[in-house]
Amino acid sequence: MKLRLKELRKALDLTQKQVADLAGISVSYYTELELGRKQINANRLEGLAKALGTTPKGLIAGSLLERDGLAEAIDQLPPEAKEIVRRLVDLLLGNSSLRRA
Repeated sequence: MKLRLKELRKALDLTQKQVADLAGISVSYYTELELGRKQINANRLEGLAKALGTTPKGLIAGSLLERDGLAEAIDQLPPEAKEIVRRLVDLLLGNSSLRRA
């Protein structure tokens, strides 16, 4: 599965080297991940997610939304509906903070 690394990296205005350094991996390995040529293990996924300001589940869920074309469909929704979708995704991913809301 190709993670949405480039999108997140660009949104944070970071270079591949900066993300790789923050995640504790080599630039060449990060580049291969960004291109979808390499798979990542759980330990490295956590460090990479932290470097990009998200969670492992956020990286994976975002990638699935992109793959299935759901992200584009969600972008077309009104703000109230987007919030409902966000809460549903949080609930499905087991986000405990949602349960307190």
